[in-house]
Amino acid sequence: VQAEVLSPSQVNCFLHCPASWYYRYVARLPFVRSASLAMGDAVHAALATNFSQKLESGQDLPVDDVAAAFRAEWEEAIRDVSWQEGEDAADLAAAGEQLVRLYMEQVAPLVRPRRVESEVTAEFGGARIRARVDLIDQAGTVIELKTAGSDPGRLKQEYVLQLGTYVFAEGVAAGQIRVDTLVRLKTKVKLVQYERQLGE
Repeated sequence: VQAEVLSPSQVNCFLHCPASWYYRYVARLPFVRSASLAMGDAVHAALATNFSQKLESGQDLPVDDVAAAFRAEWEEAIRDVSWQEGEDAADLAAAGEQLVRLYMEQVAPLVRPRRVESEVTAEFGGARIRARVDLIDQAGTVIELKTAGSDPGRLKQEYVLQLGTYVFAEGVAAGQIRVDTLVRLKTKVKLVQYERQLGE
């Protein structure tokens, strides 16, 4: 019997809410994307564009170019979102661009990518695991990019599970993981970073 293909996102969804997991992964009901999630996806895509080309060039793109990439991604992303009362597309676009600029100015110059948006697979407990890793740098650190509407306060356990799965799939007994969370607050944006050494 062929093993079920799982991802860390599926596992976290099940642990958080089994009903949501059933509706999304078993019943295959249409996934409704929120405007905040769409903004996060556009931020992620713009930064991935930068790091993908940095693999070849060794240099970051100009910040304005990455901001422009975000705006293009955002225009595509908002075509299929479910808007909530009080949400404003222009406000979210401005916040997303601020997040991109913050990351490009404070973090991107320090990242030397080895792999970008790479798929990893492994088998664990009879189940096949498949996941997509945001970044692995030249030192082997697994980096996950997140966006949030509030300060995470601490390194969430679901992130440890997610990144720990990536490290396992890479075949590394002990690995450094880092979560870079771009936070959109009411009056400002900020960056929160958490690092942990696994397997010690």
